[in-house]
Amino acid sequence: MGVDEEFMRRALTLARQGKGRVEPNPMVGAVVVREGAVVGEGWHERFGGLHAEPNALAAAGEKSRGATLYVNLEPCAHFGKTPPCSDVILKAGIAKVVFATRDPNPVTAGKGPAMLRAAGVEVVEGVLEAEARKLNAPFFKLITTGRPFVILKWAMTLDGKIATRTGESKWITSAEARAHVHKVRRE
Repeated sequence: MGVDEEFMRRALTLARQGKGRVEPNPMVGAVVVREGAVVGEGWHERFGGLHAEPNALAAAGEKSRGATLYVNLEPCAHFGKTPPCSDVILKAGIAKVVFATRDPNPVTAGKGPAMLRAAGVEVVEGVLEAEARKLNAPFFKLITTGRPFVILKWAMTLDGKIATRTGESKWITSAEARAHVHKVRRE
């Protein structure tokens, strides 16, 4: 595993801390690295709150100048509940931004990286993209199709039944399948 993948994995781990708190926004984590060492970390903590990048940059303070920022989703470039992350990144003096995947939202798609490149920031994209897209599958589904991400479970016998003739319920799924369903429900 290379250095970029190592720090991107950390960003993905941080992003997961927003689960259940940031929807309908994506879960995003950010890591500021200078000379091979982490100097700041952050994640999008709650809907309407600061995004991951400003949180990580605030944690790093002046150590952000000339550093590399790792983030699992491209930095935004639009005003919403918070200012554009790309502006915050430029003001902090970040020299390089490495992100996992593009934002499918047409309001911001591709604009953040373009803004950063135009300002002379080195931008690398696609590091652990599949993992980042999987993490935010519900967000990607909603933005690209307008429909929610849904997981359904259906159990029936080979003859299409869900109970005995008397209506008595019996376990159809295995213990392993039931454990998996409970895990998915918890998430």
